Amino acid sequence: MQKWKTFFCFVLQTACVACAQADRGPGTADQRLGASEVAAGAQTGDVLLIQSQSAQSPALREGTGSPWTHVGVVVQVPNQTEWFVAEASSGIEVTPLARFLAKSQGGTFVLRRVKGGLTDAQKTTLVPALLAFGGKPYDIYFEWSDDAIYCSELVFKAFERALGLQIGAVQMFRDLRLDGPLVRALIRARYTSRGRPFDPTESIVTPVSQLDSQVLETIASSL
Repeated sequence: MQKWKTFFCFVLQTACVACAQADRGPGTADQRLGASEVAAGAQTGDVLLIQSQSAQSPALREGTGSPWTHVGVVVQVPNQTEWFVAEASSGIEVTPLARFLAKSQGGTFVLRRVKGGLTDAQKTTLVPALLAFGGKPYDIYFEWSDDAIYCSELVFKAFERALGLQIGAVQMFRDLRLDGPLVRALIRARYTSRGRPFDPTESIVTPVSQLDSQVLETIASSL
């Protein structure tokens, strides 16, 4: 019970911060419809992928060859009706579902679930594994370290450490397309200009590898 109390406090803190950011707005009618569709069939532990509109997303699309550039884990507090998404965005956040979908181009989404579904015990184990990264900053360098965390890394590490499941494939930077102009510009801005070495053998897990994960099955999609 204590872990859920901690989770609920974390939800309240991060949701209040999100609601205070008025420039994001409530989302379009299509996005609100998408939130209703997701919520209707969602379960704690579902993996939700979107086509982010963040500043780094064009480079991520170029590097991975996919428009699916952001991912989070759907969670719900017991006895509460609202759904949230645990995500690594500007740090670790628990974002109301509709607001998470409002980040996506046109409200597009794919909702995926571990094949056969998670048991109640697995869901209860997964939540604190997500919370364990609370307070970590967002990892702009996409490094395989727990000092900071990025979106698909949060999903991968939480599932692996809590349940022994690998959601997505761990690759190296060099496995991605690094020669595109947007990716090169991102590397210059985050590494070269700061005197930070770029290691092409650094481990990385991408949202698109989680979209393609054979551990998951698609439950709902806006496509």
